[in-house]
Amino acid sequence: MKINISLLALLLALPIVLLGQSDKKEKIQCTYPDFPTNPLNKLDSCYTIKARVKFVSFDNINNSISLGGYTKCNDNYDFTIEFEEKPLNVAKSSLQTRVTEYEDKGIKKKRYSYYYAMSYTHSLSCKLIKKDGSVVYHRIEGTDQLVNGTLKEYSSEELANDAYSDDVADFARSETEEFLKAIKTQLLTNFSYDMKKLYLTFYSVKPKKYNYDNFNQATSDALNAIRGIDSLNNLVQNVRTKDWTKFDASYLPFVNKLQHAIKLWEDELKESDIENKKSRINKELTLDLYENLVCANLLLFDFEKATLYAQKYKDLSSGLFPGNLLRMVEYEKGKFLKVYPDFKGVEGI
Repeated sequence: MKINISLLALLLALPIVLLGQSDKKEKIQCTYPDFPTNPLNKLDSCYTIKARVKFVSFDNINNSISLGGYTKCNDNYDFTIEFEEKPLNVAKSSLQTRVTEYEDKGIKKKRYSYYYAMSYTHSLSCKLIKKDGSVVYHRIEGTDQLVNGTLKEYSSEELANDAYSDDVADFARSETEEFLKAIKTQLLTNFSYDMKKLYLTFYSVKPKKYNYDNFNQATSDALNAIRGIDSLNNLVQNVRTKDWTKFDASYLPFVNKLQHAIKLWEDELKESDIENKKSRINKELTLDLYENLVCANLLLFDFEKATLYAQKYKDLSSGLFPGNLLRMVEYEKGKFLKVYPDFKGVEGI
C-alpha cells in the first residue's frame, strides 16, 4: 500500500517537474574591507598604549590590542589608548556551605562543599585620547557599585580558607581579562581597518524546458571574477591607506567580467513573471537574480544598485528572513560612507 501511494504521488508531481526548473546554489567567500564604525582623522597613523593595571601585565594588554591600519610607536604618536584598572576590592565575604544530595547503592547521602561568596567592586576603563587631549572614546567595563561573586568550591572549610587570597587574585585576573576582551572588541569595531570574509550565495539554473545559457554563464563568470577580486584583496597591506573609491588596473579584468555578468542578469529580469510558476523567470528565479545582483553590486561598492535589489528581494520574498540582504547592504554602506562621506560611486567603472 505504501508503494502505491508513493508511486501515485510521483506520477502526480511528474508534469510539474518536467515543466519547471530548479536553481542551484553556489556558495563563495570573498575578502572584503572591514571599515571602522567611528573612523579617526585620516592624518592619524601612529598610536601608543599606556596602562595602569594590577591583575594583568602591560605586555598582555600591549600585545592583545592592535588597530588595523595604524602603527604602534613610542614617540610622535597621534593618539593614545589608555587603560586604567580600579583593582578588585572585596567589601564583604563569607564562607558558604553547599549541600548536594545523592544516592549511592540505594543509600541516600549528602556531600558538603565550601566556598566564599563576596561583594566587591572592580573595573577597567579605556580611553582613546588624541594628541590635543580630546577624548574620542571612553568605555568602562565593570562597575564602582557592589556586585556579587563566588570563588572556587572545596571539600573542607580549611581548604577554602587557605586558598582564599589566591582565589581572589585568580578571580580578579580572570575578570580583568574578560574586561579587556570586551574593550578590545569595541576598539576594533570602532577604529580598526581590517579585511574580513563575506560569505555570499549565487544562483544558476538547472534547465528542464527553457534555455538559461546566459543566466548560467553570468553566474560562472561572476564566480571567476570574485575569485580574482578575492586574490587581489588578500594582497592589500593596509586597508586604511588604500583608496577603495577606485579600482586600479589589476582589478579591471575581474571588475569588467563582473559588470558583464550583472548586465546579463538584468536582461534576464526583463522576462520576470512572478505570477506564473511555469514562466521561464518565475518568482523563485526572480529572487535568485535579485540576490545575485545584490552580492555582485556590493563587491563593486555600488550601494545604490545593491540597495535597490535588496529592497526588491525583501518585498517579494516570503522566506523567514527576507530583510537580511538589505540589512547587510545597509551595514556595509554605512561603514563605507563613514570613511568616504563624499562617495558617489567607484571611479573608472
